[in-house]
Amino acid sequence: MFVFLELSSLVIFAYYLSHAYRNSNLGFLFLLFLFVSLVENLSIVMFAGQEGGYFYNQGFYVFLFETPLFIILFWTCIVYSAYNIIKKVTDSKRQLLFLTPIYVLVLDIIMDVVAVKMNLWTWIGFENGEGFYGVPASNYLGWLILPFSFIFVWDRLYLVQKERIRSSLARILYIFVPIVSFLLFLAIMWSLYKLKYILALSLVGQYYLSIIIFLIFLILGVYNFRINKNQQENKSFGLFNIRYFLHLFSIFGLFWAGLYRDVVLLVILGIILAFEFYVFSKYFDLGAKIALVKKSKI
Repeated sequence: MFVFLELSSLVIFAYYLSHAYRNSNLGFLFLLFLFVSLVENLSIVMFAGQEGGYFYNQGFYVFLFETPLFIILFWTCIVYSAYNIIKKVTDSKRQLLFLTPIYVLVLDIIMDVVAVKMNLWTWIGFENGEGFYGVPASNYLGWLILPFSFIFVWDRLYLVQKERIRSSLARILYIFVPIVSFLLFLAIMWSLYKLKYILALSLVGQYYLSIIIFLIFLILGVYNFRINKNQQENKSFGLFNIRYFLHLFSIFGLFWAGLYRDVVLLVILGIILAFEFYVFSKYFDLGAKIALVKKSKI
């Protein structure tokens, strides 16, 4: 399994690297890679030995400091694909900012459960299945806040006027995107960490807090939703590659771990796949295409 995941990550990342090159998005992909590397490695070091911290199985072959390289590559592909898919669905910056993290998170809800069962990584203090099948609430918050932080900073520090991209000032701004994004991520996660103690939240209470934050993101993401009508061209099935792969991995993992009869996980998986199809249909505007086909037959 270790070799399979590591080789798969290289193949999938190669596709997104090609996509970024063809669509002039190499800067986004490279800075995102640096940001993910910062978050993963410093999170492991900062929370080492503490409840809610984590560490990876040492059976992987290629590490970037404390983190297996395949994790960083997959993370980068997940956020890159989600950002570019949602950007084609809506032309609202607010909706892009809040819907992308949700679209990122839904990949992990089942995947993290089966990854823990496969002993790919371990959450400290949750080794005996505490929390959500051995996964702490902080993990799911991290999956929301990580893409949110990067996109928030990217839209403000990177998206300068195109005629200034080649200027020395714009090039300097590139350097600060991962750093400022990490500081924002750290500030938000640390605030939530402190809030947990201020409110004296139990383990269940922490999940309720996570659900509340998720709902806030969802409301801000769908309120007054605006369809992007200006970017109907240059759409690619390949952008969904990482999502196809990880959904299949999650389904395989449910069978491998003997969780395929767990009603809760099956219901969650069904909702996730329905949401995935909804985004897919909006991305390719399937409703309009079906209506056009019906009209042509009349």
